[in-house]
Amino acid sequence: MSRQIFASDLPNTNEIDSFYHQIIDNYENQWKRLLESAAIIGNKFNAEVLAQVWDHELLSVLTFLESAEKDGLVTDLSD
Repeated sequence: MSRQIFASDLPNTNEIDSFYHQIIDNYENQWKRLLESAAIIGNKFNAEVLAQVWDHELLSVLTFLESAEKDGLVTDLSD
């Protein structure tokens, strides 16, 4: 079940770009590229596919995605 999101739930629209860049800028370039790929794929993506595309170990990708989840950038939809 999804919940409705209102504009008041989001950071100030004038500051949203810098809000996310402050988070993303803390990551190494390899992980920024992986996040960009995930964003292009859409709201559901397979971590194993991203690991193969970027030639990373799956465990490294999953570890990174856990930190990205803690930062509010991704949501784990796995069972």
